[in-house]
Amino acid sequence: MKGRKVKLDLISDESSRKITFQKRKKGLMKKASELATLCGINLCVMIYSPYNTQPEIWPSPLGVQSVINDFSAMSKRDQNKKMLNQGTYLRQSIKKANDQLNKLRKDNRDKEITQFMSESLNGKPLTNLTAKDLKDLDCKIKYFSNDIDKMIDKHITTDQKFENGQTKTSGIDLNDGDNLQNSLKNHSWLMELGFERMIMPMGDKHNKDIDNNNNNNDNGAT
Repeated sequence: MKGRKVKLDLISDESSRKITFQKRKKGLMKKASELATLCGINLCVMIYSPYNTQPEIWPSPLGVQSVINDFSAMSKRDQNKKMLNQGTYLRQSIKKANDQLNKLRKDNRDKEITQFMSESLNGKPLTNLTAKDLKDLDCKIKYFSNDIDKMIDKHITTDQKFENGQTKTSGIDLNDGDNLQNSLKNHSWLMELGFERMIMPMGDKHNKDIDNNNNNNDNGAT
Protein backbone atom coordinates (compact mmCIF):
# COMPACT_ATOMS: atom_id res chain seq x y z
CA MET A 1 0.00 0.00 0.00
CA LYS A 2 1.41 3.36 -0.98
CA GLY A 3 1.97 5.70 1.95
CA ARG A 4 0.51 9.15 2.10
CA LYS A 5 2.62 12.11 1.04
CA VAL A 6 4.31 13.86 3.97
CA LYS A 7 4.55 17.63 4.08
CA LEU A 8 8.23 18.55 4.51
CA ASP A 9 7.90 21.24 7.16
CA LEU A 10 9.14 21.48 10.70
CA ILE A 11 6.82 19.57 13.04
CA SER A 12 5.50 22.13 15.48
CA ASP A 13 4.53 19.71 18.22
CA GLU A 14 7.61 18.79 20.31
CA SER A 15 6.38 15.31 21.24
CA SER A 16 5.46 14.38 17.68
CA ARG A 17 8.78 15.78 16.41
CA LYS A 18 10.76 13.59 18.82
CA ILE A 19 8.81 10.45 17.87
CA THR A 20 9.34 11.19 14.17
CA PHE A 21 13.05 11.74 14.80
CA GLN A 22 13.47 8.34 16.44
CA LYS A 23 11.63 6.58 13.59
CA ARG A 24 13.50 8.39 10.81
CA LYS A 25 16.86 7.92 12.56
CA LYS A 26 16.32 4.18 12.73
CA GLY A 27 15.34 4.09 9.05
CA LEU A 28 18.41 6.15 8.12
CA MET A 29 20.75 3.75 9.89
CA LYS A 30 19.11 0.80 8.16
CA LYS A 31 19.43 2.43 4.74
CA ALA A 32 23.09 3.22 5.39
CA SER A 33 23.78 -0.42 6.26
CA GLU A 34 21.97 -1.62 3.10
CA LEU A 35 23.84 0.89 0.92
CA ALA A 36 27.23 -0.18 2.27
CA THR A 37 26.44 -3.89 1.84
CA LEU A 38 24.75 -3.80 -1.57
CA CYS A 39 27.11 -1.29 -3.22
CA GLY A 40 30.33 -2.17 -1.41
CA ILE A 41 31.16 1.39 -0.38
CA ASN A 42 32.76 2.85 2.71
CA LEU A 43 30.44 5.25 4.51
CA CYS A 44 29.47 6.46 7.95
CA VAL A 45 26.61 8.33 9.62
CA MET A 46 26.91 10.96 12.36
CA ILE A 47 23.74 12.45 13.87
CA TYR A 48 23.67 15.39 16.27
CA SER A 49 20.33 16.07 17.98
CA PRO A 50 18.98 17.95 21.00
CA TYR A 51 17.78 14.62 22.38
CA ASN A 52 21.27 13.19 23.02
CA THR A 53 24.33 14.80 24.52
CA GLN A 54 26.68 12.72 22.32
CA PRO A 55 26.38 12.27 18.56
CA GLU A 56 25.00 8.98 17.35
CA ILE A 57 27.26 7.24 14.86
CA TRP A 58 27.20 4.31 12.47
CA PRO A 59 28.74 1.78 12.05
CA SER A 60 31.29 2.32 14.86
CA PRO A 61 33.80 4.94 16.09
CA LEU A 62 36.58 3.10 14.24
CA GLY A 63 34.52 2.98 11.03
CA VAL A 64 33.73 6.69 11.25
CA GLN A 65 37.39 7.54 11.80
CA SER A 66 38.37 5.44 8.75
CA VAL A 67 35.95 7.31 6.48
CA ILE A 68 37.13 10.70 7.81
CA ASN A 69 40.77 9.76 7.21
CA ASP A 70 40.04 8.68 3.63
CA PHE A 71 38.19 11.91 2.96
CA SER A 72 40.95 14.05 4.49
CA ALA A 73 43.55 12.36 2.27
CA MET A 74 41.73 13.57 -0.86
CA SER A 75 42.58 16.85 -2.56
CA LYS A 76 40.35 19.87 -2.00
CA ARG A 77 39.13 19.62 -5.58
CA ASP A 78 38.09 15.99 -5.17
CA GLN A 79 36.49 16.76 -1.82
CA ASN A 80 34.26 19.42 -3.34
CA LYS A 81 33.69 17.64 -6.64
CA LYS A 82 30.41 15.96 -5.69
CA MET A 83 29.57 18.00 -2.62
CA LEU A 84 25.97 19.15 -2.65
CA ASN A 85 24.38 21.74 -0.40
CA GLN A 86 20.81 22.92 -0.34
CA GLY A 87 21.42 25.83 -2.72
CA THR A 88 23.14 23.63 -5.31
CA TYR A 89 20.42 21.02 -5.02
CA LEU A 90 17.69 23.61 -5.59
CA ARG A 91 19.50 25.09 -8.61
CA GLN A 92 19.91 21.65 -10.17
CA SER A 93 16.26 20.83 -9.50
CA ILE A 94 15.10 24.10 -11.08
CA LYS A 95 17.28 23.56 -14.15
CA LYS A 96 15.98 20.02 -14.58
CA ALA A 97 12.38 21.20 -14.28
CA ASN A 98 12.97 23.99 -16.82
CA ASP A 99 14.53 21.55 -19.29
CA GLN A 100 11.53 19.25 -18.98
CA LEU A 101 9.16 22.19 -19.41
CA ASN A 102 10.95 23.39 -22.55
CA LYS A 103 10.86 19.91 -24.02
CA LEU A 104 7.11 19.61 -23.38
CA ARG A 105 6.52 23.03 -24.94
CA LYS A 106 8.52 22.04 -28.03
CA ASP A 107 6.62 18.75 -28.39
CA ASN A 108 3.26 20.48 -27.99
CA ARG A 109 4.21 23.14 -30.55
CA ASP A 110 5.28 20.49 -33.04
CA LYS A 111 1.95 18.68 -32.63
CA GLU A 112 0.07 21.96 -33.02
CA ILE A 113 1.86 22.84 -36.28
CA THR A 114 1.31 19.31 -37.61
CA GLN A 115 -2.39 19.75 -36.89
CA PHE A 116 -2.41 23.08 -38.78
CA MET A 117 -0.82 21.35 -41.77
CA SER A 118 -3.34 18.50 -41.69
CA GLU A 119 -6.28 20.92 -41.48
CA SER A 120 -4.97 23.02 -44.37
CA LEU A 121 -4.69 19.90 -46.54
CA ASN A 122 -8.36 19.22 -45.78
CA GLY A 123 -9.33 22.67 -47.06
CA LYS A 124 -9.35 24.75 -43.88
CA PRO A 125 -8.15 28.33 -44.56
CA LEU A 126 -5.05 29.69 -42.85
CA THR A 127 -6.47 33.15 -42.23
CA ASN A 128 -6.66 32.67 -38.45
CA LEU A 129 -2.97 31.83 -38.04
CA THR A 130 -0.47 34.34 -36.73
CA ALA A 131 2.79 35.27 -38.46
CA LYS A 132 4.71 32.95 -36.11
CA ASP A 133 2.27 30.11 -36.85
CA LEU A 134 2.74 30.57 -40.59
CA LYS A 135 6.52 30.69 -40.24
CA ASP A 136 6.59 27.48 -38.18
CA LEU A 137 4.18 25.86 -40.61
CA ASP A 138 6.46 26.80 -43.51
CA CYS A 139 9.43 25.18 -41.74
CA LYS A 140 7.40 22.03 -41.07
CA ILE A 141 6.31 21.75 -44.71
CA LYS A 142 9.90 22.20 -45.92
CA TYR A 143 11.01 19.50 -43.48
CA PHE A 144 8.47 17.01 -44.84
CA SER A 145 9.26 18.07 -48.41
CA ASN A 146 12.96 17.31 -47.91
CA ASP A 147 12.11 13.88 -46.53
CA ILE A 148 9.88 13.16 -49.53
CA ASP A 149 12.63 14.26 -51.95
CA LYS A 150 15.10 11.93 -50.26
CA MET A 151 12.67 9.02 -50.49
CA ILE A 152 12.03 9.73 -54.18
CA ASP A 153 15.76 9.87 -54.93
CA LYS A 154 16.26 6.60 -53.05
CA HIS A 155 13.53 4.82 -55.04
CA ILE A 156 14.83 6.20 -58.35
CA THR A 157 18.35 4.98 -57.60
CA THR A 158 17.04 1.54 -56.62
CA ASP A 159 14.92 1.26 -59.79
CA GLN A 160 17.84 2.30 -61.99
CA LYS A 161 20.11 -0.29 -60.41
CA PHE A 162 17.46 -2.95 -60.97
CA GLU A 163 16.94 -1.96 -64.63
CA ASN A 164 20.69 -1.91 -65.27
CA GLY A 165 21.01 -5.34 -63.73
CA GLN A 166 18.20 -6.66 -65.88
CA THR A 167 19.83 -5.24 -69.04
CA LYS A 168 23.21 -6.80 -68.24
CA THR A 169 21.87 -10.24 -67.39
CA SER A 170 19.26 -10.64 -70.13
CA GLY A 171 20.92 -10.27 -73.57
CA ILE A 172 18.33 -12.72 -75.00
CA ASP A 173 15.32 -11.95 -77.16
CA LEU A 174 12.65 -14.33 -75.90
CA ASN A 175 10.35 -13.46 -78.81
CA ASP A 176 12.70 -14.91 -81.42
CA GLY A 177 13.36 -18.66 -81.30
CA ASP A 178 16.38 -18.51 -83.63
CA ASN A 179 17.98 -15.70 -81.64
CA LEU A 180 17.31 -17.62 -78.41
CA GLN A 181 18.97 -20.71 -79.82
CA ASN A 182 21.99 -18.75 -81.10
CA SER A 183 22.31 -16.89 -77.80
CA LEU A 184 22.30 -20.12 -75.84
CA LYS A 185 24.87 -21.67 -78.18
CA ASN A 186 27.13 -18.64 -77.81
CA HIS A 187 27.28 -19.10 -74.03
CA SER A 188 30.28 -21.39 -73.67
CA TRP A 189 29.61 -21.91 -69.97
CA LEU A 190 26.43 -23.78 -70.92
CA MET A 191 28.51 -26.18 -72.97
CA GLU A 192 30.99 -26.69 -70.14
CA LEU A 193 28.17 -27.61 -67.75
CA GLY A 194 26.72 -30.13 -70.21
CA PHE A 195 23.63 -28.20 -71.14
CA GLU A 196 24.36 -28.32 -74.86
CA ARG A 197 22.17 -31.43 -75.14
CA MET A 198 19.22 -29.37 -73.98
CA ILE A 199 19.59 -26.92 -76.88
CA MET A 200 17.29 -28.28 -79.60
CA PRO A 201 17.81 -27.40 -83.27
CA MET A 202 14.61 -25.43 -83.38
CA GLY A 203 14.81 -24.68 -87.10
CA ASP A 204 15.36 -28.32 -88.08
CA LYS A 205 12.64 -29.56 -85.79
CA HIS A 206 10.26 -27.01 -87.19
CA ASN A 207 10.99 -28.13 -90.77
CA LYS A 208 10.56 -31.81 -89.85
CA ASP A 209 7.17 -31.06 -88.29
CA ILE A 210 6.08 -29.33 -91.54
CA ASP A 211 7.23 -32.28 -93.69
CA ASN A 212 5.38 -34.77 -91.51
CA ASN A 213 2.19 -32.74 -91.74
CA ASN A 214 2.46 -32.60 -95.54
CA ASN A 215 2.99 -36.36 -95.83
CA ASN A 216 -0.02 -37.05 -93.64
CA ASN A 217 -2.16 -34.75 -95.80
CA ASP A 218 -1.00 -36.47 -98.96
CA ASN A 219 -1.79 -39.90 -97.61
CA GLY A 220 -5.23 -38.79 -96.51
CA ALA A 221 -5.94 -37.32 -99.93
CA THR A 222 -4.93 -40.57 -101.62
